[in-house]
Amino acid sequence: MFLKSTVKPEYRPTEPNPDDKRELPDENTWVFDEYDKLRTVVTNIIEPLDQYILTYARFEAEYAFDPDAEMAQYEDPENWPEVD
Repeated sequence: MFLKSTVKPEYRPTEPNPDDKRELPDENTWVFDEYDKLRTVVTNIIEPLDQYILTYARFEAEYAFDPDAEMAQYEDPENWPEVD
């Protein structure tokens, strides 16, 4: 008894020649087709996400906040920053 598993081929398998009855279709063609559909959908989803990320570009200064540099000014108790 053999257990067959599906394998995603690197390229889409060619269709068998309809005139040659001995040729059988590749049973992994559907795997390649489904993978191709999934890759296309994911690629189409990425573009709107890139545009969505651009809406947060105005907060670039807040993203550059460095907590260690900010807290360094409080380490010297003799020279604390002004309250204002």
